[in-house]
Amino acid sequence: MQCKRCRKQHPDKDNYCSYCGAPLKLEILKQVRLAYELRRKKSVHNILTLLVKEGCIVPDKLNSLMARLEKAFGLKREAISE
Repeated sequence: MQCKRCRKQHPDKDNYCSYCGAPLKLEILKQVRLAYELRRKKSVHNILTLLVKEGCIVPDKLNSLMARLEKAFGLKREAISE
């Protein structure tokens, strides 16, 4: 099996590249990407929630912006409330 990142060869039983640490199997790569995306979404949501609570962002304007982004990019949104 060849690493997609650094092109080093590995036995089929390996899950990660011993040279660069990249996942070698597609299902592991999908799990890593999903976990990263979930952490990223949660941290962005937490930051926006804090900014709303501190009064730095008006909730209605933020929700309006999120609705426009959802429409433009087909994203699912979570409403930010005080």
